[in-house]
Amino acid sequence: MPPPATNTPTPTHTLTPSPTPETFTRAFRGFVYNASPYDATNPQAEVTVTLYGSYSATDLGSFLRTNPTNSGPDAGKYNLTYVVGSGADFTYYNIVMNDPNWTSLGAQSGSGGIVKAANWIQFVRPSTTDLIKFDNKFWVSPASPGGTATPTPTSTASPVAPTSTATPTATATPTGPTATLCLHTYSDTNGNGRQDEGEPTLPGVAASVQRHSDGSAVADGVTAGDGRICWTLVQGQYRLLVTVPAGMEATSPTIWGVLLGGSGTFDVPLGFRPESVTPTATPTTAPGTGRIQGRVWEDRNQDQAIDPDEPGIAGVAITLRQNNAVLSTTTSAADGSYTFFNITLPQDPTTMMVSETDPPGYVSTTPNEVSVQVSSAYPVTVHFGDVTSHLYLPMLMRADEG
Repeated sequence: MPPPATNTPTPTHTLTPSPTPETFTRAFRGFVYNASPYDATNPQAEVTVTLYGSYSATDLGSFLRTNPTNSGPDAGKYNLTYVVGSGADFTYYNIVMNDPNWTSLGAQSGSGGIVKAANWIQFVRPSTTDLIKFDNKFWVSPASPGGTATPTPTSTASPVAPTSTATPTATATPTGPTATLCLHTYSDTNGNGRQDEGEPTLPGVAASVQRHSDGSAVADGVTAGDGRICWTLVQGQYRLLVTVPAGMEATSPTIWGVLLGGSGTFDVPLGFRPESVTPTATPTTAPGTGRIQGRVWEDRNQDQAIDPDEPGIAGVAITLRQNNAVLSTTTSAADGSYTFFNITLPQDPTTMMVSETDPPGYVSTTPNEVSVQVSSAYPVTVHFGDVTSHLYLPMLMRADEG
């Protein structure tokens, strides 16, 4: 008698997920205090702190992120995040208090960082894990008139091929170890704060360098045909001031504190675009009033910059406050844009706070609250970046790590 028939299982095909690039998070957080070192009783809002990446322990390296410290309940707190995917993962990560309005009195890292200077904390990256460090503190005092504090640049632009550079007209003769400070200017047509493919260099931009200690002039000049100008200076602290060309507006700050150290080149990229022209149908800013505008966008790569493929987010609540009192609320349009028109200014300028309420399913990649100086002379732009919360989950899961 033949054995009973059995059903042969039908082979199944297991779908192998496509490999995704491995990513690592480099996040550095802490506080800035307006007090003597180690006194944590007076957190200071609106102090700029910047993150750099370097392959040398003695150089600050390339600019990665910058943020002012928070106002409100989390006053004095900063959060600098850099997500490594296909981009460079640096050997050293440097946190620098670089606000030209403040002088750093001291620094302290409660999470294993190396204090390199009064305004500089350095970390060495691990090879295959996230690097998330808290409790990195700076103590500051207001900078003296004409002086500045320490380093700053803006987003590192796409590399520019070396060409001839302009000769500074007032460079002091170096009398000690030197380093090179370079400015390169470009047309930032999309206003995202970095030089993208197709955005040309911008020659003829005037700039000057001041000594940090006393505000005295050290050098000046104009960017050449390749948009660059370089100065060889004695290592130390300086202030770089860039003049906005007529009919244009800067897409990044035009006054920078710079700390020159090591023997390399400290590069400051700076973009400009034509001044914003208010369309005829748009309400104009009346005398004695100001305007705040911006965009809420999906910051998919968490780089805190608006990329061409990153859409706006509609329906996000934006609130305008002064002295904790709500002045106005609005929601972002279909393209993520928002505007507060004809803001009454008790004085010109007036300090106000713009805040975003995270939309459901999103978390912020940029500060949710931003303090701004609103003036009748020009509009203020504040953008808010968000990412879907499942993309941000690895960082949240490691938030208790020190």
